[in-house]
Amino acid sequence: MYLSASAGISSDASYYSTVRYLLPSPLVAPPGYQFEVSLRSMSIVNSQLVVNAYNDSLWLSINGGATQVVTMLTGNYDALTLSAALNLRTAALYGVSWSYDSTTLRMTATCPGGGVLRLGGSLCVQLLDIPEGSIGTSSVSSARTVRLTGVQSILVDTDLSGQNVTLRAAGAASTTLARVCNDAEPLATLHFQSAESGNLLYETSIYNFSVSLTDEYGRALLVTCPYEMSLEFKPVYTGRVSFAVPRPFGLAAFSSPDTWAAGSDQAAGIRAAGSDQAAGIRAAGSEPGQTTQ
Repeated sequence: MYLSASAGISSDASYYSTVRYLLPSPLVAPPGYQFEVSLRSMSIVNSQLVVNAYNDSLWLSINGGATQVVTMLTGNYDALTLSAALNLRTAALYGVSWSYDSTTLRMTATCPGGGVLRLGGSLCVQLLDIPEGSIGTSSVSSARTVRLTGVQSILVDTDLSGQNVTLRAAGAASTTLARVCNDAEPLATLHFQSAESGNLLYETSIYNFSVSLTDEYGRALLVTCPYEMSLEFKPVYTGRVSFAVPRPFGLAAFSSPDTWAAGSDQAAGIRAAGSDQAAGIRAAGSEPGQTTQ
């Protein structure tokens, strides 16, 4: 089955992270069969920016003063261009300058006059490897190295219930079709192919389904370009059969007093008719001149 995100119904006007597909005719497995679904191929543009809505802010405080929040412009940065962009946002306003060491791969924020600098925020934690609330006299540096590689893995999920279940926030569950390693450069197209066996689904009649893309942290992938993929739905014999046993009418409970009264009247009428019929038979047997063997 070929799918194009542009032909589906996206849950977000800006991104194709979750798209629902309506089938022109349902997929129905024969009795005793279940569907095995597999992701056979996918082509997707690596369009989630390095600095995005998940990691675009940081905060800083100097000498225990008020916390200042800085929001960066989303975009694709390398370490040098990011340090330059940080300097534009913090050097003139707060006196905090940034530098990148290409030998240690660390980013350093420097406070003027030997003051005590405190840093945090999503940009520090996720990209600069500066732990939340880090404090330093004069400067604060990355704990290890900066992380500007962007999305490492793309998880492809569906809302069809199956064996390979992934738990999401708020108790939601989905079936993971594949975990795709993202080795494409920013704005380059990632091509994926697989011949591996799929996931056994519990649904035997499929009318529509959704495909969701998330990053390695389980967050919706901020993909702005429509993707293409192919899924294979293969009937597999499992012997599983759904039995539908109709409830006998005579055991059906009356749903209301009126219905109960109607049922009682009907039963009383049947009993009265039976009594009249029995009385007629007895009367017929008692007529003069008629003997009963």
